Amino acid sequence: MRSVSPSAASAVLERPPARGNQSELKQTSPLAAKKKKRLRRPCKPSYCEEKAALQVQLERLQAQLARLTSSDAPAAQHERALAHQRAENELLRGVVERQQLALAGLQSAVAVQSSTTSQSQLPFESRIRLGADWGARQATLLGLKAAKLRAGRQYIGERTRFLAPSAPYSESARFVTAAGDLCARRLDVVPFAGVASVQSVLDALLFFLFNMEISVTEVLGDVTVREGEGVRQQGVSQNRLISTVAGGDVQVEINSATFCELAAGGDVGVIVANYISDDALYPYSPASRLRNDIVAAMTVTLEPRSEPPPPLRDGDGDGADTEMVVVLKRSVFMNLRRTELPVPAHVLQELRERTEGWCDAMVKTARGILYPPLSSAAATTASPSSSMAAGVQDELMLAL
Repeated sequence: MRSVSPSAASAVLERPPARGNQSELKQTSPLAAKKKKRLRRPCKPSYCEEKAALQVQLERLQAQLARLTSSDAPAAQHERALAHQRAENELLRGVVERQQLALAGLQSAVAVQSSTTSQSQLPFESRIRLGADWGARQATLLGLKAAKLRAGRQYIGERTRFLAPSAPYSESARFVTAAGDLCARRLDVVPFAGVASVQSVLDALLFFLFNMEISVTEVLGDVTVREGEGVRQQGVSQNRLISTVAGGDVQVEINSATFCELAAGGDVGVIVANYISDDALYPYSPASRLRNDIVAAMTVTLEPRSEPPPPLRDGDGDGADTEMVVVLKRSVFMNLRRTELPVPAHVLQELRERTEGWCDAMVKTARGILYPPLSSAAATTASPSSSMAAGVQDELMLAL
């Protein structure tokens, strides 16, 4: 048996353990665990105080944010409602705009149709030919009277169907036909407030028509004369007028027949004018004069007042009854025929505008008769316009 020296035994005892067993030693050794654990250093007093202050400030800001969020809730809800309403309004605005554009296109189509439609297509218009025999001329016009007045009254009724019955209204259009004629259309609704009867307004209008040469010269300044003897009886008359315009360089002739009646009861008056197509006694003179054809239909009726009456005075009653107003409704078509005369284009335009002025002259003349100017002598002396109307009253009654 091998003997071990004391020094060798001491070396074996002091030899470190094998590498594989070191981990086990470390895991099981309490001393090693204590050495492994690091001790936490205490924070400085200034750092702790700063952290606590920041924590308090954070809590305060969070509370403030909560308050602001809760207080802005109604405002945010209102803003969302406004945004929704704006979106709906924008949608409706788009719908309305599309409808307006569609209506504008329809109006354009109607305007094109009006500018290309021959005036012979108007329901109260027809070609009138008058021969040289006076009896035959009268018979021709009298034979047309009933149909003309019926068609004119129906046309005005349909043309103004959706308009306020007694509110003032006016529209006009001007255009050039494919044949080169300068045309104008006009529609008017003219109330005569305070006038007693339909008969009064009808008489005033007929006074203008039977004396156009005087009224046009006075109102427009165009020297106008009546040529030839026309038919004037039983609600039928013929007017052949020559107007000198443009400083005396141009003459315009109008040859038309007028039909009128006051319906039974005196509640409706009707006037229809129609140009003469061919006249054996008074032929047109295209080599020296311009030709202006006029077609018109007018009604005078009693209509309920469309606008509120003025405040009642003491003793005027309770105003329960609807106030009635005498109203003139008229549709006029004017056609300045194309000419070979050397008349400048701007002069032709001016002539068409001046011819339209005849419509204004009619209303102005009627108002001058129906509303005489107030003066100190008005109570005892009739006005000149009233005297003129009274002077032709018998003639007007014969015409009706």
